Amino acid sequence: LTNLGVLNFSDNEVSDIGSLSSLTNLQSLSFSINEVSDIGSLSSLTNLQSLSFSDNEVSDISSLSNLTNLVSLGFIEFCKNKGIV
Repeated sequence: LTNLGVLNFSDNEVSDIGSLSSLTNLQSLSFSINEVSDIGSLSSLTNLQSLSFSDNEVSDISSLSNLTNLVSLGFIEFCKNKGIV
């Protein structure tokens, strides 16, 4: 799975995404409509170009500051989360 480039597990009642930190080749990740509150594990996914995590419990997105490839595409979707900082 370490060579996985695209992952979508939307609408699955997932709350813990800590195990994703080892998927460093991911370029596209979507986990909308889940119960995720901590996205700190995403900080190691520096190849991400597309990220969607709307409708979760996320309140802190500071761990995304290291993901510079996201900025180049300008696609980050995180609507319907709780009080994003």
